[in-house]
Amino acid sequence: MSGWGEAFLRRRASGGQTNCARSPRVRFVSYEPALGPLEAFDLTGIHGVIFGGESGPEFRPMQIEWARGMRDKCRIGRVAFFFKQSAGRLPETGIELDGQIIRECPAI
Repeated sequence: MSGWGEAFLRRRASGGQTNCARSPRVRFVSYEPALGPLEAFDLTGIHGVIFGGESGPEFRPMQIEWARGMRDKCRIGRVAFFFKQSAGRLPETGIELDGQIIRECPAI
């Protein structure tokens, strides 16, 4: 896949800090805000997916099935899955997906 340039994966560490691992070899998709399912999305060549609902006073709703579908698709394709949050008024609303905090990072 050409044309990707430098990509980075962002992950939140304890204390609210953000750590970035930069590598031109890592390709990820940041699907936030999630506004619909991505059932036909091809994960070939992708190392990680960040999935998050919209936050703020006028947030648009997210269906939990969309997150489950992408999580399952990532597991099948051996792609790291990072569930950031459900949709809600406040950031970090509903950081659990089916009772788990899922914040996987691709191996670099």
